[in-house]
Amino acid sequence: MHASPLSYLAQVSRSIANFIPKVVKNNKSTTVALIALSGLLVFSQIKSFRKMYNSFHMKRNAQMLNKLLEPHLSRFPKDYVRTILIPKILKLDRPYDFLMIMKESKDKEIIKFVIRALGDLGNEKSLNALVEMAEDEDPQIRVAVFEALGEKKTDDAFQLLLKMTGNAHIIVRCAAIKGLGKISHDKDFNKKASAVLLDMTYSPFTEVLYSLAEALGEIKTDESVNALIEMTNDVDLKLRSAAALSLGKMETTTAFNTLMNMKEDSEAIVRAAVAEAFGEVKTDESLDALIEMTKDACPEVQRAVIKTLGKTNSDKAFDALVKMKSSKDREIVAHVIAALGEMTCNTDYTERVFNILLGTLNDDDPWLRGIRGLGKIGRNRAYSDRACDALMKVE
Repeated sequence: MHASPLSYLAQVSRSIANFIPKVVKNNKSTTVALIALSGLLVFSQIKSFRKMYNSFHMKRNAQMLNKLLEPHLSRFPKDYVRTILIPKILKLDRPYDFLMIMKESKDKEIIKFVIRALGDLGNEKSLNALVEMAEDEDPQIRVAVFEALGEKKTDDAFQLLLKMTGNAHIIVRCAAIKGLGKISHDKDFNKKASAVLLDMTYSPFTEVLYSLAEALGEIKTDESVNALIEMTNDVDLKLRSAAALSLGKMETTTAFNTLMNMKEDSEAIVRAAVAEAFGEVKTDESLDALIEMTKDACPEVQRAVIKTLGKTNSDKAFDALVKMKSSKDREIVAHVIAALGEMTCNTDYTERVFNILLGTLNDDDPWLRGIRGLGKIGRNRAYSDRACDALMKVE
């Protein structure tokens, strides 16, 4: 015999009573149902939750539901809200209404997650909500809005981003510039965004120039390449680094030759950025240049090179990392082991990486043990038993 819906709801509500500090008492049946609804959300029972969600008039009960949800949202780990809760909400039949309730949270991080979700929805209502939130008095909230608007290829989004490039708050202005860089991916806005950004290369504000260098890397035109090359001659090492990272995204010989010259820069932070940029180029020439940079005497540069090699699935990169593992610098060896662990996503290297990491488990220094890399290999069914057996023996 099946239990009645109300008794089922009451049973669920009792099981989650510890999560809810306050219960609205003016309507007992509605309150019990809403508590159960909140509990189903907590336990991610999305199918049951969808059925109950559609049975309520959200506008009528929004205020009550918000009182019930707010304590939960403040207690949830932020990663749970971002990676599990909000994606499930986006799969509901009416996610916009629910996001509007979550938008009233007092937690800024929750609001930022909601802003990104509104951007993912991409409909007219969500865009209008973002435009409204662009007037928020908190600069951090406005920054999150402009980052989301950069993904929306609409004229309204473009005009708002354009307007905010002159905002009094530098942090807001920088976010709008980056948003224009993103929106330039659309061919209808590429030329307009490019013209606006190139006119800003003479800005006296260094933070604006850093954001501009990043945005120009999204446009990928001859004019943007020339502007970035000019930035590589600036005395500001952070600007040179930002320009180098963007040049790595450019598929031109001129950009690559500039990076080749920059790997001899006097500042280690710039050379480290060049190493990362070579990883974006993804050619045989850039890989050879990256391997050559393993000889750099600066540990900061070596760390950047190692990390980039770990993302490069090739025999040359693998051999270079194995060679660097014999370094006398234990910190460098630790970074090499971590980089080798990243190469496990490519099955061509799994067996070789597995054997190398296996040999590190008895090292006296815990930082030199490839535990994390073996954990990644263990996700592969072919290696799960061997990886598990090896990890269980670690003391």
